[in-house]
Amino acid sequence: MAIQSVADIWVAISEECKSQISEAAYTCFLKDIKPEKIEDGYFIVSHSNEYMCTIIEQNYTEIMNGCIKKIMGIDLQFKIIFDQEEEEILRAETLSEGLTFEDFFKEVRAKYPDQLFMADTSCFEEGKLALELGFDLIGTTMSGYTPYTKGTPLPDFTLMKRYKEELGATVIAEGGIWAPDELVKAFESGAYSAVVGTAITRPMDITKRFVKALEDSK
Repeated sequence: MAIQSVADIWVAISEECKSQISEAAYTCFLKDIKPEKIEDGYFIVSHSNEYMCTIIEQNYTEIMNGCIKKIMGIDLQFKIIFDQEEEEILRAETLSEGLTFEDFFKEVRAKYPDQLFMADTSCFEEGKLALELGFDLIGTTMSGYTPYTKGTPLPDFTLMKRYKEELGATVIAEGGIWAPDELVKAFESGAYSAVVGTAITRPMDITKRFVKALEDSK
């Protein structure tokens, strides 16, 4: 392909990255990135979801840097920014239709009465609201990733236990499960099921843990 613009370059870079990560990760995290510009040694892109920006930066920066160098032949650092203006536009479009999230979900729930719905939450109040709205499954996915839960030890066993004991929720333990004993404790804390992601699906991160253990032992 003839590469002429930042958008063209991004297509080539994202395709290269796609070959190194799972299809699910690509679909969830990278396909909605908006290419911005190349400036001051950075290849700058943006996303309208602040949570996604954090996830992408934490998990894919190294891969993206390698892809950028392969495509462009020079060292540029991948930098993702939260496009608050874009997020506000999306929110305004939703509100202009007269829909709050609560209204929107009620419509979806009514349209698909037999469908199971899971809420990714970060704190007890969110889980309580999700159950009140009619969600079937409550995940701890966002714990530690929102501004008001940043620094929470993961996995968030306390949240799992509260969801089960205080709300009687069907709990999906997700986030920060790295070891088999943590998975066992998640079930002991009330989880109905669990999601183990990075710990078993990302060879680079798994290898880093082994290398770090050796370095820390010196």
